[in-house]
Amino acid sequence: MLFLKVYSSENVHATIAAADEKTFRKWSWAILEALASLNVIQWRNRFHQAPAGVRLFVSLDGTDFAIQEPKPFDKKWWSHKLNRAALRYEVGICIRTGCIVWVHGGKPAGEWPDLKLAQDAYVLAVQKDEMALADKGYMNRRYFVNPKYYPSSAAAQKKIMARHETANARFKQFGVLKNIFRHKVEDHMTCFLSVANLVQIAIECESPFSQHVFQAQVDIPYDLDNVVDPVRVHVVDRLSAHDFYTKTVTAIDPEIVQRVSPFMTYKRRVSEDASGESWAVNVLYREFHDPDRVTFVGQTVEDDKFEKFAYSKRESITWVVVTRVAPSTTRVTFMSLSSLEYTEQGFLSLENQARNYGLQLDGNDPSIAEIYASRLKVVGDPGVATYTAYLNDVVEATKERANVQDHEDLLNLFLQ
Repeated sequence: MLFLKVYSSENVHATIAAADEKTFRKWSWAILEALASLNVIQWRNRFHQAPAGVRLFVSLDGTDFAIQEPKPFDKKWWSHKLNRAALRYEVGICIRTGCIVWVHGGKPAGEWPDLKLAQDAYVLAVQKDEMALADKGYMNRRYFVNPKYYPSSAAAQKKIMARHETANARFKQFGVLKNIFRHKVEDHMTCFLSVANLVQIAIECESPFSQHVFQAQVDIPYDLDNVVDPVRVHVVDRLSAHDFYTKTVTAIDPEIVQRVSPFMTYKRRVSEDASGESWAVNVLYREFHDPDRVTFVGQTVEDDKFEKFAYSKRESITWVVVTRVAPSTTRVTFMSLSSLEYTEQGFLSLENQARNYGLQLDGNDPSIAEIYASRLKVVGDPGVATYTAYLNDVVEATKERANVQDHEDLLNLFLQ
């Protein structure tokens, strides 16, 4: 990361890393090769959330990165975008999800215009009649939709293509792509793929449409020691053992779990809705103790020793953080992240996921992701209200606990 983000001299890198230059050079390129080989940019992911019957899945655009001027001078390297020598890549972004699903290139910018680069590999990878959204540099009506061919939808096309500017800005947060590349030209692809993979991971983690987020927080005017147990009882135990439809809760391998850590629980919840349909989830909770903070982390766990249920699933992780913010003030923060629903075949379309919540969305609407997020916030409000009620119970239990402690202290003082 240091190499990619800073991209300074080897001496500077080695000094920051507290290593000699030879060691830094050896391991930095080994790590770059590993990053470049990550399998996170998947061409098949262009179909995610796509409604049936469409044949436009990806927006495609070229981007140039500066390199040192090769000698002798050759105009094949000249980039009209940067007005200097550069390498050209093309990036394909899924229209529905905004994820990077295609990268190709590393070609001399002057010799490889956008259309030629696309014809080198992209048009060979698409299905019959599949098309891509692109700008006016892609003049091939068989494969590309652009404002010249379809002027009536130019505004919508411009909005979608703006994602490429965001992706390019992300790329150039890394010095290795922002600055002039000083290493061998043939090594540039390794650096570009490393950055592209890191950017795609960031998109997946940061996208507001890749997860559901629930948050609540309260400040309690009592010391941390008085708050932790009420949080454990009124928040964590409820989250690990209950939900709105829980039918049974069974501890999983309790003796083994206790040997691993006394601050760990592992439970299997079997739930049932009003129609009698059942589903199950395994929930693992752990506690981490610091002088001024106690953190509870819970997550769902896939466990092969249990029977499989034929329903869509989602992964989730929850943090409950109890923090001493002042000698007599404790902050309790709750946050839960939950993925979109998926099956063995991949993620469900947003249209189908919305239907599971009783919502009707148009799968052909380009703004379906934004609409889904706003509608689901309304659906999730009762959950946030429940978590807020849990925190209110913590406040009341803390007050009661503190009052009992005050009475005990007073009695002990009297008996001395």
